[in-house]
Amino acid sequence: MNEFSEDKLIEQTAVKIFGELWPSFAEATAGKGSKNFINAYSDEGDALLGRENQGQVVLINRLKTALERLNPNAPQEAIAQALTEITRDRSTASMVNANHEIYKLIKDGVRAEIRDEHGAFETINIKVIDFSDPAKNDFLLVSQMWITGE
Repeated sequence: MNEFSEDKLIEQTAVKIFGELWPSFAEATAGKGSKNFINAYSDEGDALLGRENQGQVVLINRLKTALERLNPNAPQEAIAQALTEITRDRSTASMVNANHEIYKLIKDGVRAEIRDEHGAFETINIKVIDFSDPAKNDFLLVSQMWITGE
């Protein structure tokens, strides 16, 4: 292997730095039976990481599981609305606006409208990240995830 490879110089350094900047990165996934770092190019198993195709950027199954864990009392309808909003196509928006929208969803949560037991609409907030207890979040760092399309 070339000692100046992209993997050695950039990716492995980034993994190391991420672990140093966020010590709970390793702790948060310890004991969950899942890895917190995947090299999607060389790791054995599903190169799609549960995606339907390489055009999908978000690992939807993993995100859905995380949303359900962070919002145990939320109905599936609200979780589905949050998934739709988080993964909505923003390719026609400017990069700044698209990033700002995603930032707000991550920071503030996703507002979902559901019907209460009396049939009236109620707005609830679906938490995307637990900032008060980082160990409750699902951390995954992926390198070499192939993406096709726009």
